[in-house]
Amino acid sequence: MKIPIKVPIISILDGQQIKFEEKLATLKDVCMRAILNIVEGTRLSGEDSFKRFQLAEKFSKSTGSIELTVDEIVFVKKVIGETFGPAVVGPSWQLLEGESEKSKKDEK
Repeated sequence: MKIPIKVPIISILDGQQIKFEEKLATLKDVCMRAILNIVEGTRLSGEDSFKRFQLAEKFSKSTGSIELTVDEIVFVKKVIGETFGPAVVGPSWQLLEGESEKSKKDEK
């Protein structure tokens, strides 16, 4: 599935784009941070670490959109959920599920 990754992550609280250290956050930023984050108390195998590295590399090389398998989308959603709270998880998961594109089509 092709996912646009330069899409801004908008706060449900104020309708403004979420920032990470004063930098406006996109879906790519959220995914990269989550993929490279290791939840405290978790120990990854070398295989798991390399899987994350390869996926992060795929994101870093992508500019406008990225082609992800269903398994990759499930994994990225999982690590976003482990890394962030609802204000970031909600819009990120919607984008990964293609909901923003569906809602744009429904509005027409």
